[in-house]
Amino acid sequence: MSVALAPVVATAILATTSCAVAPGVECTGNAQQVHRSSGTPSDMVAKSTLRCSAAVRMTGYIEIQRRNSAGDWYTYKRTDVSSFTTVPGATHTRQAATRCARGTFRNKTYAPR
Repeated sequence: MSVALAPVVATAILATTSCAVAPGVECTGNAQQVHRSSGTPSDMVAKSTLRCSAAVRMTGYIEIQRRNSAGDWYTYKRTDVSSFTTVPGATHTRQAATRCARGTFRNKTYAPR
């Protein structure tokens, strides 16, 4: 049996989203605000977490987006997430990181399945 999975998208400042990805399976994603890395102070990171109620095969990407002078958002740094299978009830964390810079940034995380 093939089941179409709904995408999980979380964008911006401490955004949390939840959706049913298959009958009886729910995943919750959280995109944290871009912040200075505690492990590498010269870097800024965009961390995202995901928790699912069952094992789900996931992939996707995390972007650090920067706002330009016209107010439009563009991709400043993109990190693809290697495919992995969630462990039911466990929190999975992935991140994008780049050198610190001046500007306004946000985290955009996309997990199509």
